[in-house]
Amino acid sequence: MGKTADLVLVEGDASERLSDLRQTRVVILDGKLMDADALRTAAGFSGLPK
Repeated sequence: MGKTADLVLVEGDASERLSDLRQTRVVILDGKLMDADALRTAAGFSGLPK
């Protein structure tokens, strides 16, 4: 089941390379700023993808 964010900041151009979505830096959800690294850690992933 997916989640809906208000805004996602991605390093790269996901409209050209969908894999750039792995380079998410910031997520804003319900008006709250969320750190993408903290979200990855909470989900059990370590660090940024290569």
